[in-house]
Amino acid sequence: MSSVSKILKFAKMNDEPVVLCSEKSDEDFVIMSIDKYRELSQNSNQQKTKNKASNLSKEQILKRINRDIELWRRKQQENRQSKKVAQLEQELKDMNKMTKSQSNYQNLNELNYNYTSSQNKNNSSSRNNKSLTEKREIPPR
Repeated sequence: MSSVSKILKFAKMNDEPVVLCSEKSDEDFVIMSIDKYRELSQNSNQQKTKNKASNLSKEQILKRINRDIELWRRKQQENRQSKKVAQLEQELKDMNKMTKSQSNYQNLNELNYNYTSSQNKNNSSSRNNKSLTEKREIPPR
């Protein structure tokens, strides 16, 4: 087993970072799991934020809070507007469907009317033809 493998195994087994010091140079290295590194990085960022906030005056803190509140309000307003737009778009789609249905219904009525009219004309013309043929008949003498 190589020395690097031994060091990695040791770090993993103890769940602690391992510090490697070089005898030849002043450079030191730390070996740790990625989870430990993330945890350490998060803690460092939180500490930086705390330090920044503690260095601010009350007026600066209030300005920052008010800015954050304003950003939150804008976001809420945008959310409400986007919901309203979605609702209006849905209503428009529904209206288009209704309009198409009404148009289809009107077209069916027109077709029915045209068909009925043509049937009536055919019936009327056949009656007229019948009456014409009846009139042409000459009664026997």
